[in-house]
Amino acid sequence: MSEQAETTEIKKKILSTGIRVGTPVKTKFMTPFITKASPEGLYMLDIDITLEKIKTAAKFINRLGTDKLIVCSARQYANTPIEKFCEMLGSKKLLGRFMPGTLTNPSLPYYIEPKLVLISDPQVDVQAITEATNAGI
Repeated sequence: MSEQAETTEIKKKILSTGIRVGTPVKTKFMTPFITKASPEGLYMLDIDITLEKIKTAAKFINRLGTDKLIVCSARQYANTPIEKFCEMLGSKKLLGRFMPGTLTNPSLPYYIEPKLVLISDPQVDVQAITEATNAGI
């Protein structure tokens, strides 16, 4: 199956289930991804652009290797999806509070050296982002 046909098939499945991905918050950085605003005040995300970005991220992760990836989240609502994601890919998960020094202090017993850090909510996971930046990830 060609990549275009596969994308069309995925899009059909998403639309047939009635899933609509949207958010009540709109920032200037999100404008290219928003197709319309619903009457309830939700900004609907463009499925084509979203699928394209997911494919790009998947290729990047595949090239780097899933064993060198950690997925972080301090938000409780992200725990189940992250656990399933890490189970399927064989990646390491860091749920709950991100302990300072995890990525930058080699003398700590829980120190790790990933090549890629995936964050679920940048506003909450500031410590993980700061450490990943300081570690050059």
